[in-house]
Amino acid sequence: MEVHADRTLEFFSRISAIPRPPGKEERIGRWLMDWAAAAGFDGRRDAAGNVRVGVPASANHGHFPLVTLQSHMDMVCERTPDSTHDFSCDPIRPVVDGEWLHADRTTLGADNGIGMALSMDLASDPAVAHGPLELLFTVDEESGLTGAMTLSPDFVSGRVLINLDSEEEGGFTVGCAGGRKTRIAIDHPTAASDPSDLAMRLTVAGLRGGHSGIDINAGRASAIKVAARTLISCQWIAPLRLARLDGGTAHNAIPRDAEAIFICPAQTRSRCEEAVQALAVDLQREYAGSDTALRIELSAAPDPAGFPALTAAATRQTLQLLLGLPHGVAEMAGVLLPGLVRTSANLARVTLSGGHLEILSSQRSLSPSQLADICGRVEAVADLARASFQTDAGYPPWEPDLGSGLLACCQRVHGALFGQAARVEVLHAGLECAVIGSLYPGMEMVSCGPTMKHPHSPEERLHIPSVGRLRTFLAALLSTWGEVP
Repeated sequence: MEVHADRTLEFFSRISAIPRPPGKEERIGRWLMDWAAAAGFDGRRDAAGNVRVGVPASANHGHFPLVTLQSHMDMVCERTPDSTHDFSCDPIRPVVDGEWLHADRTTLGADNGIGMALSMDLASDPAVAHGPLELLFTVDEESGLTGAMTLSPDFVSGRVLINLDSEEEGGFTVGCAGGRKTRIAIDHPTAASDPSDLAMRLTVAGLRGGHSGIDINAGRASAIKVAARTLISCQWIAPLRLARLDGGTAHNAIPRDAEAIFICPAQTRSRCEEAVQALAVDLQREYAGSDTALRIELSAAPDPAGFPALTAAATRQTLQLLLGLPHGVAEMAGVLLPGLVRTSANLARVTLSGGHLEILSSQRSLSPSQLADICGRVEAVADLARASFQTDAGYPPWEPDLGSGLLACCQRVHGALFGQAARVEVLHAGLECAVIGSLYPGMEMVSCGPTMKHPHSPEERLHIPSVGRLRTFLAALLSTWGEVP
């Protein structure tokens, strides 16, 4: 079977040239509206920046039911420490490497730029027969599905939706976890350093990170947890005082890097260095199967007088809080969905400067009651540390409908094209289907996508042949959907 990805990849290249961090989708939104106008389609944009493009049916297909193709505009902005890429203004330039596409030391943005490209390609290719289409492009998905949450009742007309934000070709996603975020804050007293003290810099780097839903069960190290464990090991030796702490980047990314500056008596430096070296060996052995490039380094920082530091007691309180907060898999789904994570937490982001500590934790679960429970655990640890905390309303789980007519049609078309049934999956990651389904009752939905590896990290890669196969499937589905018995 001959499959084509060239048109889709051309759209993806044009999308990648436009910076689109979460919450900053103004340029890509305008570009979509200009594209719709040039193509003769009906483009609408709501107050939040979500874009809906109405596409008329092909000839002889006007009787088909309206189908909504949905994707999101924004991308996770992650880069390696040596990258100078500025996501606010620099374009992403995809690099072809055999059958794979990747970026130069940054996230590629195939999540979800390739979904946008697929819908634009299918809608504008005269060779693809289809009924009336509705292309829905949402904003700010990566910050917590907030763009989808703002959709008004009259913005989406279809009641059959294909979400293009899954990450493994050959499968249909029919359910996903719900998620909530907890923000923790505490203001600590600071004190000037003794002139004889030293300022030391601890660096944790080289970790793989990854998507906090898809990769949370891969056993990868959290840079924040590694930094906290290392600092605690030094605290047993020296009355160290934290001055600065910075780790992680986004609620839905496992932290890859962390850096701390602490003050300690000069005579304890060599013992701290020995403790760090010993723990580094242990942790490199501990994470040998997942984070082979893990590095923990201790070096001298500038004059400690420039770093107002916490008291020793406040430092201990901070480190105990970071150690106590849950991170990783809390419970697996069990025999009904073997191998699937039911509930997890991601200790996503920490900053400390001038005595002000802020922590961001992200929780997910397939079960509403367990989502409430894991959030309660995070809040309990924060409360024991006498920190303030606030958990957002988040988004609900998307409960699977295995009897869906849309799913049955997808399976028939997939089997006819490829000679086998597709996988039917439930994801631990969050999808906008959860929000859209709650806003538009009765919506039939499936999610699919081409194969990509390591989303939400600079290792993100897109499998080019899978893009072509998915395009072939979607074109066949759209040409037959109106003939479903």
